[in-house]
Amino acid sequence: MHARHLAEDIEGGRGDTLLKKIIDCSYKITLGLYCYKAIGQLNKIDRLIIMMVLENEDYDNISNVIGIKPTNVRVKIHRIKKQLKTILNSNENE
Repeated sequence: MHARHLAEDIEGGRGDTLLKKIIDCSYKITLGLYCYKAIGQLNKIDRLIIMMVLENEDYDNISNVIGIKPTNVRVKIHRIKKQLKTILNSNENE
């Protein structure tokens, strides 16, 4: 049973709000772990780019570090996100 469904059951019944919050937090942590595991499957440059995005670095700064134009950074980020979605979907099916 997924944490989200369990939380809905608790909220719908006579459940405790604190328990719901704990379950929601656990769900978010688990989701985050899946995301970081997927990021770990990227190549080194793509990992660097997406980690910089997660740290709220602007495209100009990322382009300076990577050595590509800011417009190419936008394209790379879009492709990395698609790749992460594919990885996460394939892991979901396992």
